[in-house]
Amino acid sequence: MTDPAGTQPSPSAEAGRILVLLDASRASQAALEAAATLASTLQGELQAIFVEEADLLRSAAFPFTREIGSLSGQPRPLETGPLESRLRRRAAHLRRAAEQAAARARIRGSLEVRRGSVRREVLALTTPGDFLVLGKIGWSAATGNRLGSTARRLVHEAPGRVHLTGTRPTRPDSPVLVVVDAPETAHEALAFARARARQQQRPLTVLLVPLDDPDAARERDRALSEWVAATDPPVRVHSLRSSAPRELLRALERQPAAEVVLGRESPLLVGPQGDALLGALEAPVTITP
Repeated sequence: MTDPAGTQPSPSAEAGRILVLLDASRASQAALEAAATLASTLQGELQAIFVEEADLLRSAAFPFTREIGSLSGQPRPLETGPLESRLRRRAAHLRRAAEQAAARARIRGSLEVRRGSVRREVLALTTPGDFLVLGKIGWSAATGNRLGSTARRLVHEAPGRVHLTGTRPTRPDSPVLVVVDAPETAHEALAFARARARQQQRPLTVLLVPLDDPDAARERDRALSEWVAATDPPVRVHSLRSSAPRELLRALERQPAAEVVLGRESPLLVGPQGDALLGALEAPVTITP
């Protein structure tokens, strides 16, 4: 763990831009509101993004392409002209929504419309200093997947912090919870979680993940003790019994969190189990670099 007590300049929760990916899903509005709140709290600029999917437009050029009506459930031709008109209307609607959200939060806000692959366009716009906000439930919600495929990839590939919106209200007394495992990534997650706890005037809870290396675990725990002693607000520290994702879910059942903070290199986020964990978490989740 690198200087957890703060003798080096620590990363704060402030961000230059709060980027939010908007689409036609039901989670999009929740993501926009969460992004506006973050931008207001973190003193950042709200930048909404709407990507017109190039693959969809290319498909519409074929005469045999059909789409299924969301209300009627009936197939109908997917044609380029009507699709372009629909995308323009959607962009206009999202621009108004972004401007209204920014006005309510008293921040600067705008919408950028891009055309191409959603993942590639978002990554092209995102810098390490940006904070990317994503709705947890995308188009894949109809299949029962609570974390959309685009969100799954951006969580791991975005260069800066990523925030996944929650799926339930948070209680006023719920803490900000930070998961600490790998010592080399703990500093960023701890510093960010401490800042978020102060901003939200909430308690801070640290969950320690068991490490295979006893020496690394002792060094992490020693440094953490020094950091806890020097930290305001007061910190509660608990240890998980194993590094399995289900242990984190059990801990959150006992003590629901207002926000969960995880380092991107955490073993908890590796592979399909990590994606399933993010989908199962009901609280908002922030992934730190």
